[in-house]
Amino acid sequence: MFNHLSLSGGAVQVFQEGFHYAITTYFGLHVTYDLVYHVTVTVPGNYCGKTSGLCGNFNGNHVDNLLMPNGKLTKDVPTFGKSWKVAIPGKVCDDGCAQNTCLKCDPARRAVFEKPHYCGVISSPNGTFATCHSKLDPEPYFNDCIFDMCASEGDGKVLCDSVTAYAWPGLTSRTGGRRNSVLCPVQPTATIASVPQAALPPVQASPPSPHVASTVLRAASVSKAT
Repeated sequence: MFNHLSLSGGAVQVFQEGFHYAITTYFGLHVTYDLVYHVTVTVPGNYCGKTSGLCGNFNGNHVDNLLMPNGKLTKDVPTFGKSWKVAIPGKVCDDGCAQNTCLKCDPARRAVFEKPHYCGVISSPNGTFATCHSKLDPEPYFNDCIFDMCASEGDGKVLCDSVTAYAWPGLTSRTGGRRNSVLCPVQPTATIASVPQAALPPVQASPPSPHVASTVLRAASVSKAT
């Protein structure tokens, strides 16, 4: 672990930004990674309309972001992702599950994870992130959270990561990228800790307690404190 690293005479800076690690360059590129799966890439306005790939073409029109290298548009995200794969000698990168082998979440468990106490905190129209919905569509993040929670069988750390994935773009501009440690406290041996597994539902669970609900909601609030 490190706090700051300067490379190429200061042209590239690597540092910790809240629970994320960040890379910035002299020309304004800013990349963050939470060491799990959430990556953000930010470039200056002078790159508008001059980018391509998984992050879109940055032309202000989200409708044509799923543009493949062959110049064709697709509405299928997996197809879009596969089209931008780059072969690396000696490395194998598959395309994920086929349609009939993908995870199917038990309806009873999905119903629990959809509640505002869990993934529903992301999409709730009256919830913590309601004011963010006009700027960032919560639906893809909500669906990803449901999928990941089902796949992990209710892992509290996965819930934490899923909520943070939506919170990070919407809140960092106001808060400097910090979040409190109620749901995701820093531990000496881990970057992020999880909610106790006992607080999360089994397959046929009843709704979680109000305490767990408020814990998730408080975790969505971001603190400026380091």
